[in-house]
Amino acid sequence: MIDLRAARNDPDSYRAALARKGAAEQFDELLDADRAVLEVQPRVEELRARRKGGSGKPTPEQLAELEQVKTELQRLEGELAAAEARRKDLLGRIPNPPAEDTPDGFTDEDAVEIRRVGEPPSFDFPIQDHLDLAQAFGWIDMERAAKVSGSRFAYRVGELALLELALYRCSRRCSSARTRCTGRDSFRPTR
Repeated sequence: MIDLRAARNDPDSYRAALARKGAAEQFDELLDADRAVLEVQPRVEELRARRKGGSGKPTPEQLAELEQVKTELQRLEGELAAAEARRKDLLGRIPNPPAEDTPDGFTDEDAVEIRRVGEPPSFDFPIQDHLDLAQAFGWIDMERAAKVSGSRFAYRVGELALLELALYRCSRRCSSARTRCTGRDSFRPTR
């Protein structure tokens, strides 16, 4: 996630770096959304302080003023919530800036190989994707899982489900770790 304070202090270098990933326009939108939040936030905080200020029984004039403060505060809190939601949405969609030594490009052909360890294996049969193999053996059911949890979600079925459960049990017995975690199963679309 982008460090907004650093991006505010040096927007040009962030914009140039994000342009390499095709996100310069989104970065400008993020800065606009951030400015909107920073513009409204001090006024909201000031009104909250005015609302809480004062001690003793308020006079009728103070009650009228507090009612105006309350109305204005509700309006500004709505603006602030919308601005913060927009900023959060943009922060979630904008990629991190690439490192300076990262080559530009959007495809595998644009990538630069830094090093190769060992030789890629060669097989005397056609290589298949793990998802194709698992579906052929009936180990993964993507269609049923998509109906329940959305696209790119998978159910493990039969022997693969038993293997997964066995691995969970083994890790519980063998591991001294106190925190265990499993994640949502997603698959990238095949090429």
